[in-house]
Amino acid sequence: MSLKNNMRAGIVILLFLSLLASSGIISPPGAAAEPSQYELIADVQGETYYFDKKNMQFFKDAYSEELFLNAWVRTDYSPAKAKEILVARAAGGLPVKGYEQLKSIETHLFIRVAARQLQITATADFAADGTMLETVHSTFQPDLWRNIESATIGELWFNKITAYAAANDSYLRRFMK
Repeated sequence: MSLKNNMRAGIVILLFLSLLASSGIISPPGAAAEPSQYELIADVQGETYYFDKKNMQFFKDAYSEELFLNAWVRTDYSPAKAKEILVARAAGGLPVKGYEQLKSIETHLFIRVAARQLQITATADFAADGTMLETVHSTFQPDLWRNIESATIGELWFNKITAYAAANDSYLRRFMK
């Protein structure tokens, strides 16, 4: 891909994530959010996970009747964990500019409820002042589902998000038995 095409793709991704941020779908750290917008998932070793219950969506496949959830997860980092990430990025040759102020990451995922699988389609890293440090965006890939393994962060995300969906949406309750 040429430099010109790479720049276009980067601009498209930044516009996409800016649109998400301006519409409130993703919120940089420090941004005013409704107190009840985020639901705590877990606090594990310097990483605190929340899901955005305001912007969670679900849909059923028209052919298979399979239920999918569409959700955003925010991970807030402790200063020590942010430093670990900075060191790991530097060791891996990844850009580190601004990562000394890393505060959180927003992760977009699709969940196949019955199959217990998930797929991450976008991430955005934010500094403490709300500056977006890096974004990664991919299109949905039907063959890239990852099984949710026991005793993993993915399982914590899955359990909390699906339990919330089942308990708080009468339409979903019928499909999540």
